Amino acid sequence: MRCKSRILICLLASASFLLAGAATAQIAGGLVPAQAPGPGEQLFEAIERGDLARVEALAKTGIHLSARNDEGEPPLFVAADKGQLPILRALIAARCDPRARTRNGETALHAAAMLDSPDFVRSLLEAGAEPNTVNADGETPLAWSAMTGTMRAAEALLERGALVNAADDRGNTPLHGAAASGHVNVVTLLLSRKADPGRRNHEGRTALDLARERGEGDVVKRLSEGLR
Repeated sequence: MRCKSRILICLLASASFLLAGAATAQIAGGLVPAQAPGPGEQLFEAIERGDLARVEALAKTGIHLSARNDEGEPPLFVAADKGQLPILRALIAARCDPRARTRNGETALHAAAMLDSPDFVRSLLEAGAEPNTVNADGETPLAWSAMTGTMRAAEALLERGALVNAADDRGNTPLHGAAASGHVNVVTLLLSRKADPGRRNHEGRTALDLARERGEGDVVKRLSEGLR
């Protein structure tokens, strides 16, 4: 009996050792147990869901307002990108930095410029966002608005000092972007604010050249009128 007991004890000890080794191997290989998301992750999840109450609760401490999501985007950028105006305002009220940037240098104002609602743009500008901030490619929020065709956002930016002839790293102005994308209403707006239709980019092309190349007939007509 004693011999059998010793054999059984040895077998049980070996099994325990093997199980412990397997668990260690899983952890070493990256198969770690699932963990609850941290407060920073919870904030971005709440923004994505549009959960205003949860965002307000997490933002109260202020600790996680400088966090970034997996794409390197700050909270205000995500709120604007998702069109979450109440959340954007709640983050501003909690003193979230309106000048925080993504990995490519965009601010929340760049994302807001692509929404055809002046409320996003005005909320950010009133909080201290810079209307002529540029990303890593030298593009301003007005350039993004012009390329997207968001007329009311462009108006709000121009009202607060956005430079109508600011050129990006390729020499393109907002007028180039609006013309190339076929947004005749934005082209008309920019021309009314003294956009230069004769301005050439680094390839020597004017906004009219780009519109012709892309077959944007209405834009070609409007720009031709502006050059008379």
